[in-house]
Amino acid sequence: MMKKISATVAAITLLGSVSAYAAFPAGYPADYQKLVDGAKKEGKVVIYSTTDTKAAAPLIQGFEALYPGIKVEYNDMNST
Repeated sequence: MMKKISATVAAITLLGSVSAYAAFPAGYPADYQKLVDGAKKEGKVVIYSTTDTKAAAPLIQGFEALYPGIKVEYNDMNST
């Protein structure tokens, strides 16, 4: 019986650790979810960059897939 309880506790601990890892990658601030929630409330993130829009497109698509509900408004500041 004690083995079964220990295994259950170990499984719950492991699942909790995996969930925490999935939610906050290493190096992210503890209040990162608060930042994401604020961005979702605003609905978009605005970026000004000198990287060509074509080169930035895969990054923008990846961001929007990772954070549904947050659109990227990308402003290409190149002079050419």
